[in-house]
Amino acid sequence: MYKVLNILLILTSISTFSCAKDGLRVVYLFDVSGSFHSTTVNFATYSAEEIFEAIVDKSQGIPEYPQKHFVSTISEQSINIGGFCKATRIKKPTLYNMIPPDLSQFYDCIEKIRNSDIAPGTDIYGALHQSAQILSSDRLHGKAIIMYTDLLNYSGRDSSVINNIDLTDIVVVVLYEYSQDSVIDTQVLKDAKREFELNLERMGAKKYKIEHLVSVEPVEIVEFLEKSFR
Repeated sequence: MYKVLNILLILTSISTFSCAKDGLRVVYLFDVSGSFHSTTVNFATYSAEEIFEAIVDKSQGIPEYPQKHFVSTISEQSINIGGFCKATRIKKPTLYNMIPPDLSQFYDCIEKIRNSDIAPGTDIYGALHQSAQILSSDRLHGKAIIMYTDLLNYSGRDSSVINNIDLTDIVVVVLYEYSQDSVIDTQVLKDAKREFELNLERMGAKKYKIEHLVSVEPVEIVEFLEKSFR
């Protein structure tokens, strides 16, 4: 009887370990087309730095490790995460390793965003599709996409691509700013925002938050992410 119980306990422990989820991946996407690049990219990159710093903060951040933070632009040909910039990796802090993590890779990536060329178009849904592939691991505790954009899609891509995007278990945060078109006609942005909400639901996003960039604090985003990961 005791042998049977011991075997069951061992099998339960193995099962629990194999099903355990840990680690965090975040993809930061920046629209670099037209007026968004010229008027908003600097503010967007500072926002991303503040969100990143809040996430990795050892005392008040999100305590899930290891972490990977990816940075890329969104252009008319979607994104190229691997080719644009290497991921910033954050290991779990230990008592035996008190050296602060090297965050310079992330800041170098952000600087590349600031210095990037203006793109002639924006493939938002292509960017979501590639980001979802980066976040496809089932073993992660938290997966997030943080997108800075004007919500206007100028890619020429067939909208059917939405049917191939799976955002299951992925939390999406969209921080938008007005483009020249939406400043002239605010209904343009309202329609784009509603369409994006419907499409995020169709794509199965675990949770999503769409906010005006200048109206939200980085700490709000981090709190939203942490709650959504549970």
